[in-house]
Amino acid sequence: MVSVRFVDVVKRFGAVTAVDHVSIDVRDGEFLSLLGPSGSGKTTILRMLAGLETVTEGEIYVGDEMVNDIPPKDRDIAMVFQNYALYPHMTVRDNISLPLKVRKLPEQQIRESVKKASDYLQIGHVLDKKPGQLSGGEQQRAALARAIVREPKVFLFDEPLSNLDAKLRVSARGFLKRLQKEMGTTTIYVTHDQSEAMTMADTIVVMDKGRVQQSATPSALFNDPANMFVAGFLGSPSMNFIEGSLKGDKGAMEFLAEKAPIRLSGVRAGLPAGGVVLGVRPEDLRVSLDPKDGDFEAAIYVQEPLGSVQYLTLEVNGVRFIAQAKANFDVELNQKVGCSIDRKRMYFFDPKSSKRLG
Repeated sequence: MVSVRFVDVVKRFGAVTAVDHVSIDVRDGEFLSLLGPSGSGKTTILRMLAGLETVTEGEIYVGDEMVNDIPPKDRDIAMVFQNYALYPHMTVRDNISLPLKVRKLPEQQIRESVKKASDYLQIGHVLDKKPGQLSGGEQQRAALARAIVREPKVFLFDEPLSNLDAKLRVSARGFLKRLQKEMGTTTIYVTHDQSEAMTMADTIVVMDKGRVQQSATPSALFNDPANMFVAGFLGSPSMNFIEGSLKGDKGAMEFLAEKAPIRLSGVRAGLPAGGVVLGVRPEDLRVSLDPKDGDFEAAIYVQEPLGSVQYLTLEVNGVRFIAQAKANFDVELNQKVGCSIDRKRMYFFDPKSSKRLG
């Protein structure tokens, strides 16, 4: 097991900067997730570490060794791709054993390694089948087995669950997390799905437009976002943002919405007066059947029941935001309700830089 370091790494494709001065430290044995939308540079970072893309600027280290100029085959890194990259004309057994045959290991050692990996991943019964005969989950485990038999220093996963259905994706998340902890191999996992990153990773690096927006534990990212991008990307439904301003002195601040009659007193002291963006998560909004019970009155615009809870899109003077309510909270479209915001769970951001204030 080894650590991985990216030191001020840049990757350019012509005039396009795909990765912009990225520095990341991955601890020995850590499960780190690169999270962000398409085009944020996540996969490019992974491919540079694997040696499939060259580094324009900066340095990448695996352990104490800089690997910028080391060929991919000599980096001792295993990568599992989104489409699993199994050879369709070969059996599962041959797919798994291929990296060992390339190394020209003894046949007996290859057989033992394949059996150990396939037993561990519970795919011994499909070893003589072709990839096209397997389910999505079996294909995923076959690709994992091929990576595991190499006993690499680092595992790289590029959106490996995106081709699975919702139910299988949830079970696969738990399986991969358990597998990584049992093996203890340093792992970097690329995804655009915040639920995957939140449930699996020790550390999440949030990316946007080739830059690191914030790097922290899942809990720290959710509760202490550095900026509006991070705050809005984590959480489902995402955080509500309401433009407005803070007024008053340092001991008694008040928030006034810009486009709606929302006035909130008792705002945390010490914030600068002036234009701000208020951020509040749906679960930190309380909705009452009494329109007069709360900080302001709103109308039900959309109702989305989800079994145990429901999400209500509320509208105030054309401004819409989402609140979470109990499943048995009985309302109708256009009905007036009262709405309160938890003062301890309010976030404020600079409207120009989008950075969090306070």
